[in-house]
Amino acid sequence: MPNIDFGQVVTKEMAQDVAKQRLVQQLAELRWCKENEGVHVTNSAVFQSDRTTRTELASLLTNIALGTIETPVTWKAISGWEMLAEDQMRQVLWLINAHVQSCFAAEREVSKRIDSGAVFESADISVAFEAALKDARI
Repeated sequence: MPNIDFGQVVTKEMAQDVAKQRLVQQLAELRWCKENEGVHVTNSAVFQSDRTTRTELASLLTNIALGTIETPVTWKAISGWEMLAEDQMRQVLWLINAHVQSCFAAEREVSKRIDSGAVFESADISVAFEAALKDARI
């Protein structure tokens, strides 16, 4: 009689949980990439949307309010150099934050679909995320 180690047995539910965890990880990586790819502020101006940029823009606005920096502020965007007045910085930061929040909302929606079993293939993640992102845009 073979010696069976039941501690090594993988149930169908365990395998499904591992597969879901992989999909959720893939989804998080996709959201992070989309979150950080930048934001088209105008047809010609594209701004970084990473966490450092968001922090720096918020800091500049704080310093303008404190009177420690004067506008316009020079900023190097993805598309090139920009001179930004305070109201333009607020608009850029608002657009970037809206983009980031849309990315998180899309990730949450697809994550729910993964949990429910509606999305269960790696190839479906990108399509589901893009559709959810389109619906989540503010």
